[in-house]
Amino acid sequence: MAEPIGHVILLVGPSCAGKSTLAAALQAASAEPWLVQSLDGLFAATPDAWGGSGEHTREGFHYDF
Repeated sequence: MAEPIGHVILLVGPSCAGKSTLAAALQAASAEPWLVQSLDGLFAATPDAWGGSGEHTREGFHYDF
């Protein structure tokens, strides 16, 4: 079986729990590069027409609360 080519660490918790601080500490301590992506950053990167209430909401990326 082939070696995995990457890893994902998912940090879940309430606001102000220290998720971003922990992610930054992991980046600083690691000898390998790590990409940090927040859920808010993902939502902000989604064009309005394809986001939560845009005209194409059900055709692409969408979420329900």
